[in-house]
Amino acid sequence: MRSFNLELDLNRLTEEQAEEAARVAIASAYTESRINPHKFVDIVLKDETGKRLENDVIHRTWIEHAYYCWNRGMNSLILAPWESGKSTHMALGLILFELGRNPNLRTAIVCNTDANAMKRVQTIKSYMEEDSDYRGVFPHVERDRKRAWTDHMLYLKRKARLIDPSLEAHGVLTAAMSVR
Repeated sequence: MRSFNLELDLNRLTEEQAEEAARVAIASAYTESRINPHKFVDIVLKDETGKRLENDVIHRTWIEHAYYCWNRGMNSLILAPWESGKSTHMALGLILFELGRNPNLRTAIVCNTDANAMKRVQTIKSYMEEDSDYRGVFPHVERDRKRAWTDHMLYLKRKARLIDPSLEAHGVLTAAMSVR
């Protein structure tokens, strides 16, 4: 069997060819990110400086654990030290991914305080409105301009007519209405 050594010499490409190669690479990454939560996190989530986050083994394990539980009708629980990426990878990354795949979902972020839950909703709202990578992966995700789009709740345009918001924020001791 013959093997081929396909090396791309970027120095030999014209500017137009290099731009086209970059467009194809980005489109391919976005396409994979629509079906792979790990690739989605690698492409979309950024740190406070704007640098892309790395989805490390521990974060991949958490995501796999969540899907393992959900596929069996169970709730998942993750206990890990502070600053290990739980909120970023799970409360932001996984929710952004799932709402992108299915805007009909109804999700709540429940934190120790209402303010902490609101911060996460604000960040998700910011990604949906402003992040070019999120928009590239899920261009169909749009806010429902007829309904609430606040720091406590977000309504996305949906095919189904649902009462509950797409995403809600609550503190653990805050009264929540209609949250499942």
